[in-house]
Formats: sequence, C-alpha cells, structure tokens
Amino acid sequence: MTTAAWAIHKVNKLRVSASEGDNPALRFSLSKSLASLDLRPTGMPPSSILYIRHLEDPLPGGLLSGDKNRAVWKNAFRRKLDGIYRQAVKPGYGQISNDVEAVFFKDQAELLASLMVDIRKGDTNSKWWWRNRSFSSFYPSAKIRESLITEPQYIPAVISILAERVQAIDVIEQLDVSDTRVLIQGLAKEFGLARLYQELLVAEIAELNQLASAVDKDNRAQNGSGMRSRYQSQSLNSKRDFGHTAVAAHHVPPWATLFDQQIWQSSLSKEQAIFLGMARIVHSRPMTMRNSIFQAEVLRWWEQEVRKKQFVGFAEEDEGCQDVRTDSYEFISQKNDSDKNSYSDNKNQFEELKAPLELDKQKSVTRVLEKKTIDGERIDKKSQAEQYKAICFEENRDILDLEKEELEQEEQDLEKINQLSRNTGGEANETDNVQHIPSKQTVSGSSSGDGDSEPGYEMVDKAGISELSREGELPEEFLEDDEGVNSSFSENYFDTELGGILFVINLIEQLGLPDRFECLKAGSYLSPWALLDVISRALLSDLFSSYYRDPLWRVLAGLDGRKTKLKVAKKFKAPVIYRIPQDWFDFLNIEEGAPVYWGVYQGGLRVWVEECLLIEKTIEKEAYSECIEVVESYGLDTQLHSLNRMRFSQAPLDNRRSLEKVGLNKDLARFLSYMMPFVREYLKAILELKSASPKSICEKLIRLQSRIYTSSSHIDLVSPVNNSNIILRKSGLDQNPGWLPLYGRVLLIHFT
Repeated sequence: MTTAAWAIHKVNKLRVSASEGDNPALRFSLSKSLASLDLRPTGMPPSSILYIRHLEDPLPGGLLSGDKNRAVWKNAFRRKLDGIYRQAVKPGYGQISNDVEAVFFKDQAELLASLMVDIRKGDTNSKWWWRNRSFSSFYPSAKIRESLITEPQYIPAVISILAERVQAIDVIEQLDVSDTRVLIQGLAKEFGLARLYQELLVAEIAELNQLASAVDKDNRAQNGSGMRSRYQSQSLNSKRDFGHTAVAAHHVPPWATLFDQQIWQSSLSKEQAIFLGMARIVHSRPMTMRNSIFQAEVLRWWEQEVRKKQFVGFAEEDEGCQDVRTDSYEFISQKNDSDKNSYSDNKNQFEELKAPLELDKQKSVTRVLEKKTIDGERIDKKSQAEQYKAICFEENRDILDLEKEELEQEEQDLEKINQLSRNTGGEANETDNVQHIPSKQTVSGSSSGDGDSEPGYEMVDKAGISELSREGELPEEFLEDDEGVNSSFSENYFDTELGGILFVINLIEQLGLPDRFECLKAGSYLSPWALLDVISRALLSDLFSSYYRDPLWRVLAGLDGRKTKLKVAKKFKAPVIYRIPQDWFDFLNIEEGAPVYWGVYQGGLRVWVEECLLIEKTIEKEAYSECIEVVESYGLDTQLHSLNRMRFSQAPLDNRRSLEKVGLNKDLARFLSYMMPFVREYLKAILELKSASPKSICEKLIRLQSRIYTSSSHIDLVSPVNNSNIILRKSGLDQNPGWLPLYGRVLLIHFT
C-alpha cells in the first residue's frame, strides 16, 4: 500500500475472505466502506510517501458490521496504521533491507534519490517497494534517465540529496553522454535556462567546426602525400595556428567554490560535470545560475572542455587520414573528396542554432586569473578557493560565500540606526524629519530651475518618527548569524503565526511580478524567495518588529541562500525612473473627472492620483508639458481630469524610513515606497477591506496560525479549516500554487 496526501492513496492488492463468497453486494459494501477510510497516518507530513508491505485486518468482520462496530474497527485500523508509520524505515546513508514492513520517504525527491542509488547497485528488482516500477531498458543509464526526465522539477533536489549522502557522483557516472544531455535539456527547460543550454550547444559546435576546419586545411596542405599531420606531431602544450592554446587535462568548474563536497571529479565527462553543477546550483542558489557573469564562466569552462577533448583526440591519432569523434558530433577529415561537405554541413547547423540567440558579439567578461588544473580525482574546498578567485568580481560578491564582511557591515549599519534613535530620545528635531534628496547622478538629474524650494523627496511628521524610534528599533539579537539556516529549513515542520506570507506568492503572480519591472528580474539580486520576503516585510511595515522572531523569516532566508535573516538584497539598485504598469493603472479604474496631481523638485517630476504614484522621472523639457504627456499616455483626457500642482512630498508613498527599519537597503526601500501604495490598494479591493493599513492587511491576509512542513522539494502549509474565509477564497490568494519553477518547490496549501 502506498500513501501520500498529494497523490491518490493506492492499495495494490486487497484480499478478502468471506463465508458468502464473491458476490456483487459484498464488493459494493466493501467499496463504500473503504472509500471513506483515511489512509494517512496521524502526524504524517502531507507530501510524504509511505510504502506498507502488508497490513492485516485489526478486527476481522468489524468493517461490514453495524455503524457502531464499524467505528470501533476504524479506530483499531487507525492505531495499527499509526504504529506501522512510527516504525517505518527511513532511507539515509545506510542500506535498507528487503524484509522491512514499511518504508517512509519525506517527499518525491527523496524517493527518487533512493531509487537512483538502488539503480546504481542493481537492487531495484529485489526491493518490494519498487515492484511496480517498470523500465524500457535494463541499462542503469536509461533507467536513471527515464525516472528523472518524467519529473524534471525534482532533478535539483534529487542531486542535492545524493550529494549530502556522498552518492551523487557515483550515480551520475552511470549516465552515458546521450542520456546526460537529455537530462540537461530537461533541467534547463524546466528552470528557465534554455538560453544557456543553447549557448552551450552553439559554443560546442563552433569550437568543433573551427578545429575540424583547421585539420581539414592541414590535410589538404599535405597534398595527399600520406605524411603525418602536424597537429598529431605537435605537443599538446603548444600553440595552434588557428588561434587556440592547448589546455591541460582538467579544468576546475565554476561552481567549485560553492559547495563542500560532491562538487566535481576528473573522471566525469563534461556533460556529467555540468549536469551535477547545474542541478546543485539551481537547488541551493537559483539566482547564481541565472547571473550573466556566472553563466559566462560556465560557458568558458565548457569551451575549454570541448577544446581539451579534441586535442586529446589529435594526439592519439597516428594516421594522416583521421577520424576525430566527439560524444554527440562526428567530424571526419579524409583524403577522399566525398566527405569534404562535412564541415559546411556542421557550419550550417551552427548558424541555425546561433541565429535565434542574438548573442552579443561585444560581450566581454573580465578574467582576473586563469584557473589552474588538478590532476587528482577529487578536490577539496581549500584548493577550490585558491584556484577560482577569478570569479569573485566585486560587483558579484554575493554570488559566492563572502557574507562575512557583509555581516559585519550589517551590524555596523544597524548600530548606527539604533544609535541615532537612542540619541533622539524619542524626540526628533526638524532636520531629522527630512530625508534629503540624493545626488542627481542617482535619482533625478539637473535642477529644473522652477523655484520650488521643497526640502526633500519625503516629509515625515515628528510624531511618526518619534514613535518609530521607540517601537521600530530591532533588538541586537536580530543580527545573529543564523548558522545552519540552509539545513534548518529542511526539518520536518515548524509552527508560525504568519502562514499567510505564503499567500503572497499568489499575490506576486497576480501582480505579474517580477516581470513588470526590469529591476526585479534576474540579475537584480532579488531571488523569488527574496522578493516574497521583502514584499511581506513592506506589507507589515512597522508591525514587522512584532513578528521578526517568527521562524518563517529564518526559513525564507534559507530558501534564498542567505546566512542572515535581517538584511536582504543588500546590493539591489533601484532605477532612476519609476512608472506604474499600464494594467495596474487600468485596475485603479479612475473615475471621470478625478483630479491628477503633480509636483516638481530639483529636476524631478512626480505625477500621481489619490491612490498611488504614477511616475517619477527626470524632467527633460518643460515640467507641465511632460505632465500632460504622462497623463495622456495612460489614456486620460486632460480636458476631463484637472492637473493640480502640489508639493513634491505630498505624493502617496510608503514611509521609506519604516522600510529601511525592516532590513532593506536605501535603494530597495525607495523603490518599494513607490510600488507598495498600489499593492495595498489592490489588496484593499480584492479583500474588501475598509482600510489598506498594515494592520488590516496583516489581520486579513498575513496573520495565519499554521504548521508548515518543509523538505527538499515540497512546502506544505496546514491550517484549521476555520481559518479560511470566502473572501480570501474569492480573491484566489489561498489557492494551491503547486509546482513553482522559479521557486524550485512544490507549494501546497491544506485547510483541514
């Protein structure tokens, strides 16, 4: 019997012994009784899987008796099922014997990881829980490919689990080249890395074509004399006439410094190595895999591996008539004229792949240090760090584990904020109330010369600042370095008051984020989990200081790959121009005749309506004419909507200082202060709120007593059914998101 909350409970074989024999009435009665039976053990995580070999009737005859006896039978069955669940064997580092009565898997990824190990050992036929697994081939490589390609969303979690058990390399070595390429393609397609996969193919074909062309030219130079090719006689360490330098046998891959073990092995083919690296990075550091500089390093390593393969092939051939083969392509250079079209055919294939990519020919990545090579079979983290410092570009330091300096800076920054609050003693003077305008290079350009003497972008009243200083200050222990945060989120479960934060994922989807703003897309230092984190903090605003101890923040930090839960997206850069998307504006449904407001200060123009800011930009010509252009660009008739000039600071923005207090950098706080008023108005409308205040949103959406189960591939939120409400259901915010490729997890919501 197999039981999992997310799948249909399945009884493979049911044996019934009855005195009246097999008759339709008995079948109907059994079906009716078993249909209402809950086969999930008490306390079992929703996404877990339990295989039970044999379960006997606890009270023979009780199931088909009267209602009273049937209730007694169900209680006895529940106790027996719970007992089997508690004694079930959990897969781990050891071998599971075939005589166990029950096997428990935390999620589908752990199940597949155990299957991979048994495939490698050839034990699938001997394990009773794999009895219903069928494969089209008896080769281990084909079995692994078939098992993973049908559920590619679990590949990163499976490889990460195997790596933790020091079994990933052993399993991946079973894959042949063609099966590995199929898995790489499936992984890339599922996680939005199809462009990188295409670039790898283009780079490989380009390298091979260039090498084949050079060999062809060399053979023609011999003029059929049968002399040995100079590419065979030259040393592997010499320079080639076609512009390449021979490379050593092994190259350290770009992900070498990111993990402690199961990183790379010299016996792995380039396909196996990149499959291992991509899967592990996508699971633990998804934004790193999408970083353009890191992708360039991956591409460079791939080209070196292709080049190395061909140089070894040249050295091993002894005849002028060569047959240079690769794993997926074959390039033949012979004296016979019948094969001279091979090069042009592959060149056409290269152009076909390259055309849709529109690669930037001017792309250049600073290379500080050529990576050294290693002759040993395995490499440790110390040697990795020494050999791969080249990738530690200053602007991409948070790609790697370089958080120590940032944590120290974080402590200093918060200390300055807290010291400033303590110095004010709860009373702020006039200068404290003004957040001065940044320099023109970072915000709004040159002065407009219109005479407006506005003191700054944002005016905060004294009462608001003094109260924020007293209540918004976060304790020093908030800065603790959360060691082990990346493993703590894979424990069984935790209880939280803020379960509704997971509903914000549906809110982000409904708003079309992050695609609505370029600054939120890949490369913005905001992973999907970080975006969920910052929007949730912004929705809570000053209330964040009351909930910062909730374990959910620690879990979000772990999913984001951070070692601290306080500061998030510390290197985020906000754009100079902010403009509300057109579909957001359409949602506001501005009434005919509603006023539109605008304000100017030091070369910056703001246009807004009562609900939210529409645009902030640098003035390029005359302020009023630009204001009219903005209004008309949203489809408003300036004859029907009056344009009222107001003070620049009167635009409806969230309090930027409050956003900085919850751990956001100044750029991110500034951007969210523009965006969040619309988000609040959106929630006010769909949740039918009287007010869009943080308190109202927290009570209606975010505050939810719940238990959250986490694993390497699943997140399950479980809450009592009375915590659900019809308005939340109508809004679609509490629906099951299911598989989320950008987040790399299956998210399920259960009201029980």
